[in-house]
Order: sequence, then structure tokens, then C-alpha cells
Amino acid sequence: MSLAIVEGNIPNHPLWKVESLEQALIEAGKSHSGIGFIDALGERCHWNYQEFYRRAAAIGQVLLDIGIEKGDRIILRVEEPSAFLLSLWGCILVGATAIPITASKPLPAQPASTQDMINALAAIKPKAIIATGADVNTFSGIIERYPQERITVVDAETFHTIPPKNISLQRALTGDEIALIFPTSGSTGTPKLVPQTVKALISMAAGSIEMNRFDSSDVFLNWMPMDHVGSLAYLCILPICAKATQIHVNNSWVRADIQRFPELLSEYKVTAGWVPNHVFSQLSKLDINPTWNLRHLRFLVNAGESIGHQMEVCADKFSECGLNPNALRPAFGMSETCSGITWSDGNRHRYRGFVDLGSPIPGAGMRVISDDGGIVEQGEIGRLQVRGGSVTKGYLHHEPHQSDEGWFDTGDNALIHEGRLYLTDREGDAIEGLSVPGYMIEGDIDGFAGVSAGLTAICQASGIVGVFFVPEDGAQSPSLMTQVNEYLAPRLGKLRYKVFCCRQDEIPRTSIGKIQRKVLRRRLATSLTTQVQPA
Repeated sequence: MSLAIVEGNIPNHPLWKVESLEQALIEAGKSHSGIGFIDALGERCHWNYQEFYRRAAAIGQVLLDIGIEKGDRIILRVEEPSAFLLSLWGCILVGATAIPITASKPLPAQPASTQDMINALAAIKPKAIIATGADVNTFSGIIERYPQERITVVDAETFHTIPPKNISLQRALTGDEIALIFPTSGSTGTPKLVPQTVKALISMAAGSIEMNRFDSSDVFLNWMPMDHVGSLAYLCILPICAKATQIHVNNSWVRADIQRFPELLSEYKVTAGWVPNHVFSQLSKLDINPTWNLRHLRFLVNAGESIGHQMEVCADKFSECGLNPNALRPAFGMSETCSGITWSDGNRHRYRGFVDLGSPIPGAGMRVISDDGGIVEQGEIGRLQVRGGSVTKGYLHHEPHQSDEGWFDTGDNALIHEGRLYLTDREGDAIEGLSVPGYMIEGDIDGFAGVSAGLTAICQASGIVGVFFVPEDGAQSPSLMTQVNEYLAPRLGKLRYKVFCCRQDEIPRTSIGKIQRKVLRRRLATSLTTQVQPA
């Protein structure tokens, strides 16, 4: 047996020599590619990269006019992709550090939440906040209660009316300067702030482009919220580095009608994209439209959640639309790695029931260690660690989080088999006494007629298993409860469990729709005084 440590190929791509994101955008402007948007009303616009650069430069000038200096931090809370990316690249071009935060829900108005926001501002110390709509007034009110620092609130609604500027602002960040700070979802504990440098973002893009042969012929589609690292690093910065076309779609517009996703894949002849696993649950219940043509799609990433069998169901179902099953690519990445650090080759391999997440990008490495820090044998489960140019050095306001050799602990349990990564579970998500991963149970229940796909969750607290599901509109909840219990009884065996029939808003989720099981575990723990299903 060999040890569970794998290094990616030696980097060998011209992108590794690029010094700044501005340089990458300028080079993309020499191509025929560009960036398109679809807003919450379905309205569309498209700019080539030269035009986008000029528009971003105009926003950069707005930031300079309010006193933004190189290295200042700017919070971005903007839902519409076009205004968001103009804001982001305006920050990049003036050398400011952007901090994207979710805009999918209204800002809370409770006094405690307001105080939390004030505390967050004190920790981040932004010089400006870019927002839209009611958020502009809300942030202005909050800032009035935080007089210690001068923070300017900028309304991004006006950005489309600002004439493009054919200027170079000569302030772009380079190398080890921090370009973005990502707030984490808190999957493994308290949410943290992840600083990522220009060099790290370019390392991720260069390694992924080299490994997966992305180029200017590719078309990337994104409809995940813009604050997520996958939307920014993989589906915005990487396509620019590859001089490829990219399309960004308002998240709520697609969620209102999930069939818009395959429609867009077909219409734009999309070659690459990303959705979390729960979206495959939703797609698996769609009726196929014979006009959909998915023959161009070659790299649809499944990442952000544990991966069940829903992906294989979709691969088979959409094959009649021309989809190549090898186009569905499980991967592993996180904010701390600038999105993907491993990519599968689409072979649909499983090992002991776990999905093949591929091997590391050039310049990166991965290993699995035991509790005492030793490297385990391939095939053994342990703690996953990664290293490489795209891996953060640590969290904001915390000590460095890497070992002396550059290894970063991801908080995941995994194994390596034949040089490829297989994630088993996140710390705390395992179901003790269950013979199969919990996400397999979730996927099965998701497939029941009358169950809302992508909203089923299983967790455990104090030895009790909790199963949460949401009925579709019009479904009979009592009969679904009976069906779920009949399914669970032989599979959970002697485990004690409780089933919760929930409303959709009772399932806590992140901006991309990933279920927050830590919240559900706390909810389960508080319910243990009620009757529990007998063993």
C-alpha cells in the first residue's frame, strides 16, 4: 500500500507569469469573447471584455472620487450579477480589497442583528459599502450608529448610467496583495473571513485551465449567487484568464423556474458551469424538453455539497438531449482554496460508495492524516489537508492556519484511492451507526413523489437521528410521513430517529442553497424531550 499523499503536476502554463488580474482582463480584451448578464426580470445585456474593462474603470473612478485608496476594504452586497461584477472589478482596478456578502435575503432589522452588523464592521473596517435598493438606507442607518470610522455607502443602481472610461487607473493589486476576502458559510464552525491574494486566484485559474484545457472557445454559465467563491473564482476570474465567454444569471430568476437552467445551457451552447448537488435533485424531476440540446456541455461541476446518486440520474435522463455523461464533473474546493483544487475526469467512478472528486490541479497537493498527524495509507479515512498556490495562508485576525510545510486542514474526512480524492463527510455530519452515508438517504427521499427536491436533510444529536423533508405544494403530508417512515425503518435499524415534515423556510440554507446541518443538529437537540420513534 502507498501513503495517502498526492501532488499535482508541475505548473506549465503562461498564466503562471501573469502579475495582476487587471493584466488578465486586458489580455482577454484582445479576444472576441465577453461577458453577458440576465437580470431578475429576464432582461439581457452583453459586453465584450474591452467594453467591460472601460465600464469597470468608470466605477473605479467613482471609488477614487470618494477617497478610496489602495488596500482599502469595500463590502459588496449586490444581488444583480452585472452591478456586482462592475463593483468587483472597479475595486480590483483601484487596488481595493472586495468583501462579497450574501444579498439573497433582506438585511435583518432586529436590534440584536443590527449590533451584530456593527460588530462586523468594527472587525472588517471597510472604507465603503456598495449596495442597492433598501440596503442603501439600511446601511446608512447602521453607519450612523458606528461613528468611529468614516464609511461611505455607494448605490450600485446608478452604475449602468455611468459612461465607460477609456483609462488605466494604474493602481491594480499584484502578487501577494489581498484581492478578495470571502466570508465562509460556517460549515465546520463559526464563519470566518478568508483573505485570498491575486497570486492565489491566478494560481487556481492557471492550474484549472491547464488541467482541464479551458480556452477561448469555452462558454461558462453561472446562476449561483455572486458572493460565492465558485461564482467569482471559477466562473468569472477563470474565464477571463482563459479568454472565454461567460454568462451570469440572476439566481432568483432561475430558482423561480428551474427548467430555465437547461434552456440556457442549450441556448448559449454552454460548455462549462457549476451547480451544487441539490440542484441535480431538482433537475432529476423535470420533464425533458425535446428542444434542449446539451451536446456542447463538457464540464458541469458538481461541488459545494456531499454528492449522492442524483447526478447519475441526471446523466442518464439528459442523455436524450445529447448530454455526455462524462460532462458531469464532481470536484472539491472551498473559499480557502479559491474554489476548485481537485477536478474529476468525468469517469463516474465510486469507491466504497463515495464519489471520485479527482486529483489536484498543477501546483497543488493533498494528503489524508490520522488524529496523531501521521499520513495514513491510501484507502484509509482520515482528515483531509491540501496545499498549493491557491490555498489561503490563514484567516483574517487569526494566526496562520497552515503547517510549516504549507498544509491546510479542510475540516473534512476523506480517503485517497489510486491517487484520487473521495470525501466521506464533513466533521460532525457523520451518522454514527448508519452503514451508508447520510446523503444517500437524503437523495432517496428527495426522489419520492410529493417531496420537494433538494430540501431533505439527515443529522444526528445525542444519538438520535433527525430526518427533515419538505412536501411539495399540494402533497399530502400524512401519507408522505408514512412513506418516509416505512423507508427509514429497515435502513436505520436499531437507531432511534425522528422525522420532521417542514415548510421550505424552516430548512436553513446558505446563499447557494446548501443545507446548514449544524443548525438542524441544534434544532434536533432541543426537540429530544418529545416522543422519539422507538427502536
